[in-house]
Amino acid sequence: MENSKEKKIKIPEVATVNHANHRKRLYARVADIGLERTDDLTTLEFILTLVIPRVDTNPIAHRLLDRFGSMSAALDASPQQLQEVRGIGPRSALLLSFFPQIFLRYNQDKVKNTKLILTKGQAIKYCTALLKNKNQEELYAICLDKSNKVLEVIPIAKGDETKISFNKQELFGKLLIVPNIKTVLLTHCHPNSTPYPSQADEKATNDIVDSLKYFGLDYFDHIIVGLTHSYSCVEGRLYENT
Repeated sequence: MENSKEKKIKIPEVATVNHANHRKRLYARVADIGLERTDDLTTLEFILTLVIPRVDTNPIAHRLLDRFGSMSAALDASPQQLQEVRGIGPRSALLLSFFPQIFLRYNQDKVKNTKLILTKGQAIKYCTALLKNKNQEELYAICLDKSNKVLEVIPIAKGDETKISFNKQELFGKLLIVPNIKTVLLTHCHPNSTPYPSQADEKATNDIVDSLKYFGLDYFDHIIVGLTHSYSCVEGRLYENT
């Protein structure tokens, strides 16, 4: 029997042919109906086309959803975690991890020129833009003058996903040097959770409010920002994030 050598064909893990027509159809669909009406797979595939050139991103989008469970979880993953998915290299992993930061900067920029916080709705909108997409608890004090104009936003403390601690003396050391401060709006976040206050939240809030009165400062509210809703500690009720 004759010896013959089989020709081995190496199949690439990720197709590298030009999928221009497919991308054109994808872009046309997104332009037609908008990202808000597309499913997670289509949205993730579209985002991947922006960071990975000349590659069919549909299989990669499938693998990301299989690995992380949702589009938001995939974008919240670290570059190291993203690189565990076949088809995601160091550059594309880094670029994908920037998207939540871009969304956050966009929301912060929309409210950074807010002059007044007069209503509960304005307070929730401001606090949501400040704290949405955080992956750990963070506490801020928003300083207002007698007209409720925003004077300064002071970061107080950072914690982990479930708790935060801070030094009250340090907090008031920062507040009392703000010129023309009259009112304080407190806000912190519960990442990936409901915004209902814990017993520790309630105790800390009451303690801060008592100290504000002692120093002649007014208390506007303490807004706790959750995944989809925010909680007003003054009114004891939920508001949908806007």
